Amino acid sequence: MNLAMLTSQIPLIELGVITSFVLMHFARTFLGLSQSSIAGTFFIVVCTVLLLLPFNSLGAPWSLPLVAYVRGVTGELSVITMMLILFTWSSWPSCRLSNTTPIVIALLSILFYPFALGFTMFDPYGWGYGSAIFVSIVMVVALVLFFAKQSWEALIISLAVIAWSIHWHESNNLWD
Repeated sequence: MNLAMLTSQIPLIELGVITSFVLMHFARTFLGLSQSSIAGTFFIVVCTVLLLLPFNSLGAPWSLPLVAYVRGVTGELSVITMMLILFTWSSWPSCRLSNTTPIVIALLSILFYPFALGFTMFDPYGWGYGSAIFVSIVMVVALVLFFAKQSWEALIISLAVIAWSIHWHESNNLWD
């Protein structure tokens, strides 16, 4: 396996881990799966491996792994979305986000949704295409969050900027 092949598999591996986290959350909620970290880690590893196995090796007529079909429905999740899922549904109490984070996300979503629909000529999505000013503002927000003792939120934003700067995902937009 060469580096190019590995980097093309990164989105599938990411989505496999995130899907495993979502499945673990549902298993804990509806089936009463153990809340222990060891059982959760084992569940995530097993689910991720099963999601990444090609179906034709299991006798099914499909040649892609199941996670590729999940990706076909959901698309590529942004780094921030993946980190929010990981931190929100993590069983580690130290990884919890502040109580105001979901409220801020909801308010920003309500504010920016009309712009995404094209109701105005104002396009904040365009800022994400390599604007040095926008990246600087995002990093200042991360610093403010860090000094406000919201280090997990600062980490999420910092990881998103790092992933964008090294072109981790297919999109060239920082919002993605």
